[in-house]
Amino acid sequence: MSEEKKFVVPAHSRTQEQADVLKRIEKSHECPFCEKNLQKEHKLPFLKNGRHWILTLNQWPYDGSEHHFLLISKKHVQQIGDLDAGAGNELIELVSSLEDSFSLKSGGLAIRFGDPHLNGGTVHHLHAHVIFPYHPDNPKFKELRFRISAKNNPR
Repeated sequence: MSEEKKFVVPAHSRTQEQADVLKRIEKSHECPFCEKNLQKEHKLPFLKNGRHWILTLNQWPYDGSEHHFLLISKKHVQQIGDLDAGAGNELIELVSSLEDSFSLKSGGLAIRFGDPHLNGGTVHHLHAHVIFPYHPDNPKFKELRFRISAKNNPR
C-alpha cells in the first residue's frame, strides 16, 4: 500500500455499480465498513446490530445466491486474531439465527482476512459472507464461487 491509506480495491468489483461506489469511497479516504461510515454508501438496513458484528444484506449479492448476508466487524481490523473476545461466539450465534429464520439446510460462511489486494476482497475491514445458494432444482440455480485470491494485484 502507498503511504496514503487505501480502504477499498475497486479493481476487485464484480459489477460496474459496485466499482463506481468503491471509486467514490476511495476518494473519501474513509473506511466504508466502519460503523460511522457504513450507511453513507450501504443502502440496506441493518438486520441485527450486535456487540461485535453488524448483520446486513449484501448490497451486491453473488450471482447464484438466494440469500447473501454480510457480518461486518464493528472493530476496524483486518486479521481474525485482532477481534475482541466473544466475537467468534457472536458470529456463530448470528449465522445460526439466519439458518433458523430462513429454515435453510445448506449454505456457506466465508471470511477473507488480511490484505484484499492478495485475497481478492474489496474492503480493508474484516467481514464475513453468509451465503445460501438456490436449491439445485430451482431454475435460478447456478454454481456459486467465492474468490479468495487475486492473480493481478491492482496496487
